[in-house]
Amino acid sequence: MQKIFIDLQTAVEDTADIPSLDKLLVWARAAFEGAGYQEDCSLSARFVTNEEIHELNATYRNVDRPTNILSFPYDEPDELSSLDPQLRAQLEAGAEAGDDEDSAKADAAATCCDEYEDETEGTYLGDLVISMEVLKKEAAEQEKSLDEHAAHLIIHGCLHLLGFDHIEDDEAEEMESLEIKILAGLGYANPYLEAHERMSWPDLTGPWPGAALPCCSLSHGMAGHGHGSDPGPYLYIQKQKAQQSWKIRRLRLYFALQCQIASDVLCKIAAFRQALLQVLLQLLLQLLLQVVLRHHYWLTMRVTAYLAWSLALFASA
Repeated sequence: MQKIFIDLQTAVEDTADIPSLDKLLVWARAAFEGAGYQEDCSLSARFVTNEEIHELNATYRNVDRPTNILSFPYDEPDELSSLDPQLRAQLEAGAEAGDDEDSAKADAAATCCDEYEDETEGTYLGDLVISMEVLKKEAAEQEKSLDEHAAHLIIHGCLHLLGFDHIEDDEAEEMESLEIKILAGLGYANPYLEAHERMSWPDLTGPWPGAALPCCSLSHGMAGHGHGSDPGPYLYIQKQKAQQSWKIRRLRLYFALQCQIASDVLCKIAAFRQALLQVLLQLLLQLLLQVVLRHHYWLTMRVTAYLAWSLALFASA
């Protein structure tokens, strides 16, 4: 079984609504399983105030506003990756021995979640920074429970740590589809729908074009992936795509219905033509029979020629 260590950090006064470490582990594991990532790993999840995440957002993404979550994937320096394995192990062991407070914290967290023996085991993926104020605000606006919205943000952030992104349309579609699938496995509705639509999901005709998306920003910074509480261009683009997709589905349904009606009409016309041809043929045979029996050659031949000519024109039409 994959081992996951999460360093849960809190930088807010009111910690009552912060998701437990067990919940974070469940959400992170679901994200990694959904993305096909099976290596042992560790990451940090820090719940902060609006002021702190505002400062980080401005520093790393040049966006002067608070946001709901920032993802900082860990990029190992080339110098560290090129070290001799034995020397690197010695350096890591020395760092652990020199920091008793961090070691005790790691042991306590490992005991709580029963997942890890120490913080250094597995691949370090990076850091997630979440604003509790924005989290609560967005959950209320989108009529979700706090856990449902927090699960979406944590899963979204973990996918960013694995390299997923939503700058390009195809990347955004792939990432959103994966999030929807992962959240469905946890029992949560599609997060890219409004509250009244989530109640009736799934819908055979697809989502309504005005579906609200969780606030994501198109711009990305130097090291962080941010998701703000304002709509931004990314939300506008995704709404336009949803509207176009909905219109296309309606047009397809309309044309399919029209084609079915046209097909039925053509079938009825063909059946009518076949019946009319049979009637004309019977009438022609009767007239020919009269010619033979009564020898009314002149009148009968004129009528027969007229019917034969009409029949030929009708058959060639």
